[in-house]
Amino acid sequence: MKVDQIKTKNKLYEQALDLRYRLFFKEFGHPKDIVMDGLEASSMHYCISENDKLFAYGRLTERSNNHYKISQVVVPPALQGQGYGKLLLTGIICSANELGAATIELNSQVKAAGLYRTLGFKESGSHYASKTTGIPHVKMVLATAT
Repeated sequence: MKVDQIKTKNKLYEQALDLRYRLFFKEFGHPKDIVMDGLEASSMHYCISENDKLFAYGRLTERSNNHYKISQVVVPPALQGQGYGKLLLTGIICSANELGAATIELNSQVKAAGLYRTLGFKESGSHYASKTTGIPHVKMVLATAT
């Protein structure tokens, strides 16, 4: 399996939107359009899939010159813990490096921060509660080799 960049007209992108909503926002009573935040249109979208089945999704956004943000990383619950998240993130990091990234940041749920640490991300700042869900998060940053 490999990481592919997908367009927003892709069937897999629609699956990703549904999954993001179900796992991140639905239980908090938010409307489905919450997934269409200010970064959606300007982001590059990546996934791992096979036969039109989504295994993992994440997006990459250039925040400023050579500084990127990874967000909305999601793996279906039945597939979590099988390495798809790490494979996806490795692919997204490679893409950011090819684009000349000096740093890559993300906001991780505290319970998922260990995965990002294995890829070289370091915590930057204190834990905080997400404004939309209240779930504890932490900002993490990766300085790239560029």
